[in-house]
Amino acid sequence: MLCAVFLTAGCGLSASVPQSSYPPGTVREAIDAWPENKYTENIPRPEYGTPDFVLSGESDGHDYYSVFLSDITREQGEQYVSVLKKGGFREIAADSEPASAGIALCKDTIHLGVSISDGALGLYISFAS
Repeated sequence: MLCAVFLTAGCGLSASVPQSSYPPGTVREAIDAWPENKYTENIPRPEYGTPDFVLSGESDGHDYYSVFLSDITREQGEQYVSVLKKGGFREIAADSEPASAGIALCKDTIHLGVSISDGALGLYISFAS
């Protein structure tokens, strides 16, 4: 279920999505700056986009943290993925269509899902067991 929430980020997920649309136990928090925590400390801050909100919770026994940015183009999101790869993240899966793209990356124990579309960038961050 969480994947469905995350993947909708590429389809313009915004602050107007009701809390009841999130999986049980998910915490949503509006943000206006890049969050500084154990999830984001090894992930570069995107050069473009406006921090919008975060989701946190647990899925399949693993804690996760998702950061969503608005006001970003698809091209800028794709440039960010290039920055991640140059920084040592390895692509393990990807899918793309005209409106959006999703990329799964990993580096050491960090698992990072990136959802890109015109107007939104979503980052789903979790750690391997």
